[in-house]
Amino acid sequence: ANIKEALDSYMEQQKIGFNEVVRRLGSTPRQIAQIQKGNSNLRMSTLAHISAMLGQTPMIMFKKK
Repeated sequence: ANIKEALDSYMEQQKIGFNEVVRRLGSTPRQIAQIQKGNSNLRMSTLAHISAMLGQTPMIMFKKK
């Protein structure tokens, strides 16, 4: 799953909203919205925080354009 799908699934399972995800990640609403839209240039630290919150290990894949 991509990050958006993982966040959506987490929010549904935890029965939490967007603002609670922002709070749990210690981020800004704008940054989380951009991540969900796929418009964010993620830093490794942000990816680490998201994966820790989700309880998942990230996997990076390279695809040809």
